[in-house]
Formats: sequence, C-alpha cells, structure tokens
Amino acid sequence: ATSSQLTGMSSREMNRAKRKARQNTTISRSNSVKDEPDRKKIKSEVINFFGNEPTPDVTGSWTENAVEWPLESFCSKLFLDLFSTRWEIRHGSATALRELLKTQINSGGRNVYMDEEEQVIAHNIWLEDISLRLLCVLALDRFGDFVSDQVVAPVRETCAQVLGTVMKEMPTELVRKVIETLQKFVKHKDWEVRHGAALGMKYMLVVREDLIATILPLVIKDILQGLHDSVDDVSSVSASSLIPIASHLPKLLSH
Repeated sequence: ATSSQLTGMSSREMNRAKRKARQNTTISRSNSVKDEPDRKKIKSEVINFFGNEPTPDVTGSWTENAVEWPLESFCSKLFLDLFSTRWEIRHGSATALRELLKTQINSGGRNVYMDEEEQVIAHNIWLEDISLRLLCVLALDRFGDFVSDQVVAPVRETCAQVLGTVMKEMPTELVRKVIETLQKFVKHKDWEVRHGAALGMKYMLVVREDLIATILPLVIKDILQGLHDSVDDVSSVSASSLIPIASHLPKLLSH
C-alpha cells in the first residue's frame, strides 16, 4: 500500500494492509525461485537430447571437432520414433525426416576418417537401413482417418515420400531390392499393406525418372493389379502413380 492509501486508515486497518503487502512479496519471491529450477530442467533436457554433439557457431559453421555428420544422432532418434505406438509421433518423425533429408541426405553414414570408397560403402549401408525402416512402417502402420469417402493415411503417405527421397539417392541395385519388397506387399491380404506398397511405388516412379526404362517393365503388372483392387483407396493410389509416367507407357510397353 502507498502512503496516500494508508492515510485515513485506522491502526488496525494499516497493520492489516502492511501484512497483506508482505505476504504478496513473499509469494512473488517464492514463485521466482520455483521458476529457476524449471528453466534449468528444460536446459538440461535439451542438452541430454543432443548429448555432447558439435553444434554450429553463430555463423552457421560446424566446429572442427565434428567427426561424423553432426545430425547423425538426431536422425537416429527420429528413426526410433517411426515405431512409436502413437501415430502422431510416427507422423511427426516421418515429416521431420522428409524435410531434413531433402537437403542433408548425402551426408549420412560418413565420417572424416574414411577414404572416398569407404564413405560410399558406409553411405549406401545407411541408405539401405533407412529404407528397411520405412518399409517396415509401410507394412505395419494401420492408422487411417476418413475424410468424406476417402481414407487419409498420413503416416504411410509421409513415409512413402521419405522413401522416395531415399531412393533418389540410392544406387540402382538397392532400388531393385526396394522394388522387390514392395512387390511382396502388393500381394498381402491386408489392404493397408497393399496401400503402403502402392504409395511406395508411386513416389519411386516420380523420383527415379532416370530409371523408368528399367523399372517400369518390372512394376507395371503390380500397378495394373492395384487398379483392380477391391479397396478404392489402393486403386486410387495405383491410378495416380501412372499420371507422371503416362508419356512413357506407349514407348516402353508392348500390347
């Protein structure tokens, strides 16, 4: 209370106002002390998440003690989250990987102590590992939400997009292995697995236009089979996968 507010009060009222002011000051100090550990806790959690990995300086450059790709550990955490029991976490992880790998995919698996040949081998192993994880999610994910008369499968859709990004970087022999796995999914009894296979083939055809002459004859029967699938959502994805390659069909396929 201010002096002007205390003026005109009785002694009892003045003492009560002073006690109330002291109580408010004590509560304010207590809350301030309580917030400090919370800030320290948040900072500690951030440090624990990233560990002691190198971080960029104010110019955006990585420090000299960065031995491997500085985002390697972060990506590993995202890979684990792809198998979360919550679809929101699976979807968030796949979305983060999609955006990250758009510009950083060429760095994974390498470190400064490898020669050029070793880096290529390590990078291809890293790509194969990612593709296997993504294929597992395409086969296992069952989340679907219905908008009007169409199903929306955000986890499978986003994982297929990430798989497309990975396949764009892959050597041809690894692309063939992924295709072989997707072809097994096409014949699965669960429609969600067939749906994941159709999405995988769709994005594979989009990103590997350089291999269309090689891979189209391998997958066209599976795509045409998908057009006649009993589940509309599978046939819809199969149909959409033909759109970007329509001009190639008369040139590459017989009757």
